[in-house]
Amino acid sequence: MEKGTKYSILVGLFVMALTVSALIGVKIIPFWGIFFSATAITFPITFLVTDIISEVWGKKKAHQVVWVGFFTTIIAYILVLIAIKLPFAPFWQGQEAYAQTLGLVGRIVFAGLIAYIISQHHDVWAFHFWKVKTRNKHLWFRNNASTVMSQLINTIIFVPIAFYGILPTTALIPTILGHFLIKVIFAIADTPFVYLGVAWARR
Repeated sequence: MEKGTKYSILVGLFVMALTVSALIGVKIIPFWGIFFSATAITFPITFLVTDIISEVWGKKKAHQVVWVGFFTTIIAYILVLIAIKLPFAPFWQGQEAYAQTLGLVGRIVFAGLIAYIISQHHDVWAFHFWKVKTRNKHLWFRNNASTVMSQLINTIIFVPIAFYGILPTTALIPTILGHFLIKVIFAIADTPFVYLGVAWARR
C-alpha cells in the first residue's frame, strides 16, 4: 500500500471519529458517580490520528487534517439541519424525537468546534515541542504529554458550552471530571496503537 493511500485512510478515520463525536455527544453516561458525554469514546481517536500523522508526515500535514475536520464538521451539521427540516411521511411517527435529539447536535457542534480547533492545534504544537526536546525519541512520552494536556483544554472548553443550562449546575463539574478521566484513560490506552500506526505508515 502506498504511503499516500495510508495518509488518506488516516484522514478518513479522523473525519469519521470527529463527525460521530458530534452526533453522539448529546448523550450523558454515568460512571462511578461522575458523568461524561458519549463523545469521550470517539474523540480521542482524533488525537491518536494527528499524533501518527505528526510523527510520519510532519507538523504541516497534521494542521491540514485539523482544518479538514473543522470544515467537514460544519458541512455535516448543515446536512443534519436540512434533514430535520425536510418533510416527513405521514405514517412516520419519529419526527419529534428525531428533531429533539438531532436538534441538540447544533450546540454540541458549536461547543465541539471551539474546543476542537484550540485543543487540536495545541496537540500538534505540543507533540512537536516535545519531539524537539526529546530529540525525536520517546514517542510514548510525546504522545501522552501532548494528548493529555490537549484533552484537558478540550474538556474545560467543551462541557460548559455544550451543557450549561441543559444539565444541573451541580452536574457540570462531575461531567468535566468524568469527561477528562475517560479521555485520559483512552489517551494512555492508545499508546501501543500510536506505535503500531507509525510503524504501519512508515512501512
